[in-house]
Amino acid sequence: YGGVYRLHINDIDCINWLISYGCKPKKSLDLKIEKPIPTEYQQDFIRGILDGDGCVQKSPYIKRKNGKEYFYTKITCYICSASKDAIESIKKMIPEGINALVIPAKQKESTINGRLVKPTVDVWRLHSNDSHARKFLAWIYYPGHKISLTRKAKLASDITAMK
Repeated sequence: YGGVYRLHINDIDCINWLISYGCKPKKSLDLKIEKPIPTEYQQDFIRGILDGDGCVQKSPYIKRKNGKEYFYTKITCYICSASKDAIESIKKMIPEGINALVIPAKQKESTINGRLVKPTVDVWRLHSNDSHARKFLAWIYYPGHKISLTRKAKLASDITAMK
């Protein structure tokens, strides 16, 4: 995709401000949203989380029922975290009418660069499918939003434009 960037902050006031919002080393395991996010910023907040720790997928799907095959495009959208508390806090911000389930993510061992990597903690997903995923994506990637990951915004736009 591009280069890797690093932000180094030395200003103690800025560091303390970030800590006051829960930023700390190895926060993934006990992340909590400790301060309420104002309603007018919740879509942007959740979009930032989806852009960083989420997935948007559009894929062909075959459903078999009563000996017949039905072909359609499956839409899946989820946010991952090792903190169930954080996932449940995010779910509470999502408007009624958009179903999102808190489910455990299936993890398995994998090999990366020749090294066996084993999961050591549980991971949780805030998960939506199909029409609810479309509603969720339309809500967070609303027209005129200012900042988003370009590839996810494009995919969200393609999905929400589907009939």
